[in-house]
Amino acid sequence: GGGGGDGAARFLGIAAAPAAAWAMTTWAWDGVERLAVFGLQAQSRDAWQFNLSVAPFGHGFIVPARFLLSEALGAVVASGCFSRLARAKKGEWYADDATGFEGADAFTYMPAIFSVAFTAIYQLLRILAVLARPARRATAEPL
Repeated sequence: GGGGGDGAARFLGIAAAPAAAWAMTTWAWDGVERLAVFGLQAQSRDAWQFNLSVAPFGHGFIVPARFLLSEALGAVVASGCFSRLARAKKGEWYADDATGFEGADAFTYMPAIFSVAFTAIYQLLRILAVLARPARRATAEPL
């Protein structure tokens, strides 16, 4: 008899072939993995798209759901609010010729990064609180 991870390992093994095929497809035809969820106008204006790449698929198996929800919320706020506002302030908030993290992308990525960092700090504080609980009990009990 195997451990509890046999089913997950078997599923990952079965999912490897379609994932590899999809990776080859996206490599051969650039842009096929980006689906315009709310139409082409929303995709070009607000960068609303659904990215069917292999990396987030595997990421979902590794990371807890609470973390994924925080990451998704950060991405929605960034794409829905900040990227649109940042493009409207081009030349005022950042240089007209700026690209990457020096341009409008900084306003798209930073809220998502903040939500991930906030979740990580919150989880670290919870771990420290759990670890401190036995130490408090030991000091409260008389010898």
